[in-house]
Amino acid sequence: MILQRIELDGAFSDIVINAFLQQEQFSDRDKAFINDLVRGTVRLKKRLDWIAGHFLNKPQKRLSDKTRFILRLAFYQVTEMQSVPAYAVVHQSVEMAKHYENRAAASMINAVLRSYLRTPQKVTFPDIKYDPVRAIALETSHPEWMVEKWINAFGRKQAQALCRANNRRPDVCFRRNPVKISGEHFKHMLQQRGIDFEALFLPDFFKLSSDFHHLQAPLKDGLLSIQDASAGMVAHVLAPQRKGRIVDLCAAPGGKSTHMAELVQDQTTIIANDLQRNRISLIRDAAQRLGLHSIQLLLSDGRYPVVQQADAILLDAPCSGHGVLAKRADLRWRRQKHDIAELQTIQQNLIDTAADMLNSGGTLVYSTCTIEREENEQIVSEFLQKHADFHVVAPEQPFLRAFTNREGYIKTLQHKEDMDGSFCVKMTKS
Repeated sequence: MILQRIELDGAFSDIVINAFLQQEQFSDRDKAFINDLVRGTVRLKKRLDWIAGHFLNKPQKRLSDKTRFILRLAFYQVTEMQSVPAYAVVHQSVEMAKHYENRAAASMINAVLRSYLRTPQKVTFPDIKYDPVRAIALETSHPEWMVEKWINAFGRKQAQALCRANNRRPDVCFRRNPVKISGEHFKHMLQQRGIDFEALFLPDFFKLSSDFHHLQAPLKDGLLSIQDASAGMVAHVLAPQRKGRIVDLCAAPGGKSTHMAELVQDQTTIIANDLQRNRISLIRDAAQRLGLHSIQLLLSDGRYPVVQQADAILLDAPCSGHGVLAKRADLRWRRQKHDIAELQTIQQNLIDTAADMLNSGGTLVYSTCTIEREENEQIVSEFLQKHADFHVVAPEQPFLRAFTNREGYIKTLQHKEDMDGSFCVKMTKS
C-alpha cells in the first residue's frame, strides 16, 4: 500500500507515487486520479482522522495502520473529491478491508462510512475564537507547532489563510528554453498541440491550463522546464552575465542553474555544485535535455570552498521548505520544530563560505523556498553584520519590483501571491 510506504517506511511521496505509476499502464486520467488521491490523503490526514473519529466507537490509536489508511482514503474521496460516487467509495473501501485486513474491519469501515453519509453534520471543529491553534490545525491539517508559529508571525487570520493555501492543488508553471526555440515559435507550438496556457509576469514563464500530459513531449524535447515563478525570479535577481564565472553552490536538481544558462544563451560558465552524487545526475540530465553546455558539475560540500574565485554565487540554501507545502504533500509531517535551528547552522556556514569565494565587485544571491524569518531575514541580517563589505542591492527589473520590499528583499507568501512561498536577496561585495 502506497500510504504505508510513505508513513511507516518514511519514503518520499513523489518517489513512491512515480514508482507505482510506472509499474502498470495507467491511463492519463487514472494517473491524475491516483496522484490526487494519494497526495490529498497524505496532506489532509489530520483532518480526515478527525472527521472519522466522530463515527468511531474506539480511539484512533487502537485502529490498525491499514484500517486507518483505508478510512483516510475513503474520507478524502467523499469529502474532497466528486469524481467517485459515495456508494462506490463505500464498496471499494469494504473490499480493500477484506483484502488487507479481515471481515470485522470491513464491517466496521462500512458502518463508519454509512454513518457519515447519513449525518455529515455531526462533524464539528474546535471554535477558532477559543482555541485558534487546534482549530486551524484540524481544519487545514497542519502540525500544531507550525500553526502556532505562523499565528505568532502573521496573526490568526493570515495564518489560517496561509494554511488553506497550502491545501490548494498547485498550478503547473513552466518556462521556455530560449536556446532551443524562439518565443514566437514556442507559443505557436503550444497552440498547435492544443496546450492551454497563460503568460505570467516573469518573461517566458507560463501557467498550464490543460492536463499535464500535454506538456510531456515538449518537456522531453527540452523546449521547456517545469518551474514555479517564485523559483524563476532567482535567476533574474542574480542577472547572469555572459563570459562570467557563476557558482551555484547547492544546485540540484538544476532548475536555477539551467535557467541562468538560458538567460545568457549558454554563453557563460556555471559551476553547479551539490553534496549528493545522485542529485548531481539530475543536473546533468537537465542540462543535456535542454541542450546546455556551459554547466560544469562539481560534487562537494558547499560549506567548504569549492572554487577559489567567482564573479557571482547563487546560494539556494537547504531550508525547511515551508513555502512549498502544497507541492510536497508529506513535508509538513516530516518537519519538526527543532529542524529550523539545525538548518540555520547549515545556512550560516554556507553563506559565510560563499562570501570568501566571491571576487570583489561580485554578486551573491541568497534564496530559499521557505517563509520563516529565522532562515531568511535573520540569516541575511546576521551575515551583513559580520561582513561589512557586503550590501543589499534591490533588483532593477520592473517585473520584480512588486515583490521587493523596502529592504530590497523579495519575499512571497503562498496565500498572498499566486505562487510558492519564497525568499531572495541580492548582495554585492565591495
